[in-house]
Amino acid sequence: DRGYSVTVLEVTDKYNPQEIMGVLVMKDEVVDSIVISCRAFGKGIEQAIFHVLTKQTFERFARALRVEFIKTSKNHIVADILSGLKFTEQDGSWTASADSISVAIPAVTLSGLEELPL
Repeated sequence: DRGYSVTVLEVTDKYNPQEIMGVLVMKDEVVDSIVISCRAFGKGIEQAIFHVLTKQTFERFARALRVEFIKTSKNHIVADILSGLKFTEQDGSWTASADSISVAIPAVTLSGLEELPL
């Protein structure tokens, strides 16, 4: 355990019934690991996940969500998503801003995050 939480991410959108699309590992306000099905990309699901996490972290802790990763040629899409959500990057740590929760995101329904024990 050591303070980590693991959440199964389930998604419903206008094209698909509820199904498992990923797994999220967090420690406090920091995203440690996130795995999302390639079928989810391009549907706005990744933006919705980070949007919900950002909002929950501000509401529960009055702190900003942080995502730590090393940008490579294979994961640059994550940096693009976080930039679009108004996260700022410094030394491999991406931090949400108050503006991050006001960014418009696609309409998808996420299950699992509402019970996230942050």
